[in-house]
Amino acid sequence: HFPAGKSMADVEQACAETPFPALRSDPGPQTAVPAVP
Repeated sequence: HFPAGKSMADVEQACAETPFPALRSDPGPQTAVPAVP
């Protein structure tokens, strides 16, 4: 699952030959992730 507020559009796939698995997004408000200095 992707965190709430994220989707496949947020994935930077590294290998074009290997398909990324189909994942669904968790329901609810967008997940807050604090910035790392």
